[in-house]
Amino acid sequence: MKPLIVVLTGMALVGCHGISAGETIASAPDTAIKQVTPRTRDTALPTSSIILDDLIGFVDGRTCEPNPATRELMDHLLVRKIDPDDLTLGNVIAPERFRPALGKPWLRKGENGFREVTLPVSGSWHGLTMKEVSSSGAAFSDDGFWSYRFHEPFERVRSILNAMGFAFDRKGNQPYDPLEAHVYASLFVIDGMTALDCEPRGTPPTEAESARKATEMLSHH
Repeated sequence: MKPLIVVLTGMALVGCHGISAGETIASAPDTAIKQVTPRTRDTALPTSSIILDDLIGFVDGRTCEPNPATRELMDHLLVRKIDPDDLTLGNVIAPERFRPALGKPWLRKGENGFREVTLPVSGSWHGLTMKEVSSSGAAFSDDGFWSYRFHEPFERVRSILNAMGFAFDRKGNQPYDPLEAHVYASLFVIDGMTALDCEPRGTPPTEAESARKATEMLSHH
């Protein structure tokens, strides 16, 4: 029997505060710092004992390549608007059994078209407490990150990830590969959480493509 898919369409927009007064978000060490609208709400969820290992996973830790379930979740959080050219809140698609561990996604706007969708999460992932995931990017840039954020301190998260195939040093960097044009993943601390940032692959779907995908999945379950 196929799992029931829960789809949450774009529900929240946060853009009423001046960007110049925004907090500073470091997307990764040694990368550009982006200004975003302040985190104006308490997005924490009640503590959940749901295990998220089957929802979030990686095929290759070295490149931070997500498994199909993770790609589907993250790929549709932040979607493209065609007119005007922009990024906006998309859909959250997850099996029914994970629904109690997922909160209400919301959008933050930043300078130069920067956008970030944050999805509050409450569950256990390989013994770590996952607090949220986010997708960020800009319509006129290839820069962007999928971020997975945990309650535990940096060294604890680093130890778990390295045991899974990542290779983070004590500064949160992975070894430089001369065959690759850029670093795929970084580990750092932000807003009191330890964040794993991975570079997404490909172009975000459009609003219409994401809505169509959500409808198709619902019709099959």
